[in-house]
Amino acid sequence: MTICLGALCEDGEKIVVAADRMITFGDSEFERDVRKIIPITQTCMLLSSGSTLPKIDLIRDVKRDLREHRSPNVEQVVASLKEKFVGKRCQRAEELHLHPLGLDFGQFIRNQGNLSDGLASRLTQKIEDESLGVTLLVAGVDSDGGHLYLVKDPGISNCYDVVGFLTIGSGEHHADLSFIRASYSPTILLKRAVFLAYQAKRDAEMAPGVGSRYTDIGIIDEDGISFLPDEILRELGEVYKVLMESNIKSNREIDAKIESLDLSPSGMTRAVTRKQEKYEGRNMTNSIMVIFPYLYNGTWVFDDKSKQFDKEAFVAGIPPMMESLTSQIPNAHNGFRMLFSAAPFPGCHKALEWVRSEAAGGNWYKETETDLEGWLCPSIFKYFDEAPKNLYVQAEPLDDALDR
Repeated sequence: MTICLGALCEDGEKIVVAADRMITFGDSEFERDVRKIIPITQTCMLLSSGSTLPKIDLIRDVKRDLREHRSPNVEQVVASLKEKFVGKRCQRAEELHLHPLGLDFGQFIRNQGNLSDGLASRLTQKIEDESLGVTLLVAGVDSDGGHLYLVKDPGISNCYDVVGFLTIGSGEHHADLSFIRASYSPTILLKRAVFLAYQAKRDAEMAPGVGSRYTDIGIIDEDGISFLPDEILRELGEVYKVLMESNIKSNREIDAKIESLDLSPSGMTRAVTRKQEKYEGRNMTNSIMVIFPYLYNGTWVFDDKSKQFDKEAFVAGIPPMMESLTSQIPNAHNGFRMLFSAAPFPGCHKALEWVRSEAAGGNWYKETETDLEGWLCPSIFKYFDEAPKNLYVQAEPLDDALDR
């Protein structure tokens, strides 16, 4: 229950971090007058969400481990943190699930054969499921520039340098939206990044468990770590207040425009004419229809229960068109998705042009690219009121091939 975030800026050479001061342990949470942004090295910080207690041991152990390195880079910090994370998680699992049985990990591994299958399986599952209940955000600058890492159960890490920002805690979704709506990029200048980080933190206060009494913002560059003083935080608060007031004004203007919409019968165009209403289930001529053809006993057919079609066949010149249409689709004979419309649509693969009607019924069409001709039976009138002058077709593979 918190919000912690980091954002790269100045072409990834600097990082802005922000956080509340909400503390969680067990079922309790409260805000205190202590920053949650913890320096790990001279140019690297750690922020956390979840249970506070495991984090304390992790930070102590990582700092002790990094004393062996003169100037550890961010990757070394993350590697140490992951190692200690896994160690603490294993220690916790051992204390909770093995010690009550008088076992440690070594004894458990050596004696699994002497345990009942059920007990061994249950213990293994409990150990695998055990978590520290803490998520960590590592933000640091080294000779390669700024870096953002996420470290979480069961001791894995992900680098967010390409994304440019990282948020954790119960307010992460609100903060993410703030960055996304601002089209955030690591190339933006520092002052802009500072305000967007502040805005994201304040927006996150809408989420449950995010502290609103305090907002801390730090800046990391190659020279070290600095925190914004209260005076600048107050100025940021005033800018944020102006932004919120302008949003309220814009929302009122938008509401007025929405209210001015004419949704009365006279102000609207009927989506379906009375003539079309006679044909239940019939699509409009500019709609995109879809069927799922497949090869049955050497003939291309399709089913459409809504039109009462069962193995409706394509004949008289259409099969070669189908083979050409599906030439790039694996296992198309087992089924593929075919979209068609009387109007062009994005991604359509082929265009057919009406040639002539048949006295006995049906219509002939030709491919505009090859002049191949094929006959479509009167079933076409189940999809169109009249034979369209043009047909546009697209073929797509099925997610799972039909088992015919």
